[in-house]
Amino acid sequence: MSAPNDAALGALLAHRENAKLVCWTLLRHGYPRQDVQDGLQDVYLKALESFQRKAPPDTLERMMALCAEIAKNHAIDAGRKAAARRGRTASTSSRASPPGAATRRSRTVWGSPRTSRSGDCAG
Repeated sequence: MSAPNDAALGALLAHRENAKLVCWTLLRHGYPRQDVQDGLQDVYLKALESFQRKAPPDTLERMMALCAEIAKNHAIDAGRKAAARRGRTASTSSRASPPGAATRRSRTVWGSPRTSRSGDCAG
């Protein structure tokens, strides 16, 4: 098949089902619920940048697969960056703790795909 033109490419990228899948994927991989619209735009931008290196997908299913992979990687990267920031914050605040004070590490769960109800991510 031939590569889609700009209008068709935009329609595939911004298709409602693609947007829902991207939002669900972001949330499923721990992306903060309050930031999911920004994450959706980040995924769109990364997808467009990838089309400079290789041909864009020519079907909705292929576009959804590509965007879901980008969304997963974006969410994982964001989680790692947030954990690193928390680690730096925790290490500076733990220095202020009295000697021998117990510290507890907790895991932050950012979101659940079941409750997304905003903008392009509405279900």
